[in-house]
Amino acid sequence: MAKAKSNSTTKASTNDTKKVEPVAQTQPKPTTNGDHKKVEPKTQPESKPEAKPVTNHKAKAKSTSNTPAQEEGESFSDRLPKIIETLTYSIPPNIKTLPLSFYANFQKGSMFFFLLYLMYYFKNYSRGAFIYLAMHASYGFMWNLKTLAFPDRAHLAKMSIGSLPLLFTVLIGYWYLGYFMMSGQGIQNPSPERICIGVCIFTLGSVLMMTAQKYFTLKYKKGLIDSGMISRNRNTNYLGEMMLYGALAYMNGTEKSYVPWAILLTVWTIVFSITIFAKELSLKKKEGYQQYKEKSWLLLFKPFRSDILSLLVYAIAAAGVYYVYSEGGMTPVLKKMHPYVKKTIDGAIAAVVGILKLA
Repeated sequence: MAKAKSNSTTKASTNDTKKVEPVAQTQPKPTTNGDHKKVEPKTQPESKPEAKPVTNHKAKAKSTSNTPAQEEGESFSDRLPKIIETLTYSIPPNIKTLPLSFYANFQKGSMFFFLLYLMYYFKNYSRGAFIYLAMHASYGFMWNLKTLAFPDRAHLAKMSIGSLPLLFTVLIGYWYLGYFMMSGQGIQNPSPERICIGVCIFTLGSVLMMTAQKYFTLKYKKGLIDSGMISRNRNTNYLGEMMLYGALAYMNGTEKSYVPWAILLTVWTIVFSITIFAKELSLKKKEGYQQYKEKSWLLLFKPFRSDILSLLVYAIAAAGVYYVYSEGGMTPVLKKMHPYVKKTIDGAIAAVVGILKLA
């Protein structure tokens, strides 16, 4: 019995110890492990967000501190494209309105109705008025057709309220050309020679303005365009615009005023020259620009690889124009040349007939 008691006591003690030990073991474990688990996630997420903002602020501070130095190091030619973009689209107040294409399309497309109204208002139904209506109104329709078929992506950007006065100044100048003719200040009865020259220049200018090579080339291949019509002239669209508007001013004449030509020269000097220069700066950054520059000219077509031969062609053309002008126009020159041309043609026909008889 004593042994049984002792065994029972030992078993009880062992059981007690067994029961105590797991309690002693289980109690600290959850506390220690729980404490460690609670501390570690607190320290890690707290340390990470604190480190990230610091590095980001430093990076921002560095970038902001570098931008003035970069801007100071930039030349005027580097900043010019940004200046043009700001003047065209973002003059304060920078509240966006409609795309540039909308205003240009409306002005050019409404020219037909505007000119018809002026003809009715001034009761001007002369030959010069109808010819001018056909030329300027057809250009407006061609412009809108071009925008629908192959639009200029740069014109799709929206303009700010502050940039609209500059745009309207240019567009009102173009409207004034039509007003000048319909109000009776232009040539109301142009000669057949003036009509012939004006229509020829206007047609060639419209063809150059309507070229779609740039649109479709950039649609499938990015980079420098140095083939086709643009291969000899780096600004065919600007040349076309100058030719067709120059033809409209030529139809107006200069007998009563030089205002139409003054308007065009102002636009060409201030607007066209700056945008052409900015475009040239962007072309310089593209691969193959030097080779492209050697075979083309900035505004005129370069007929030959040689600059001397190309200049000789334009010099001969300029001399011919001056000669015709000094003689009083094409009609007196053709009349003066008629006997010589007739004699030359008759001689050539007689020579051919003689050769055929001998054969």
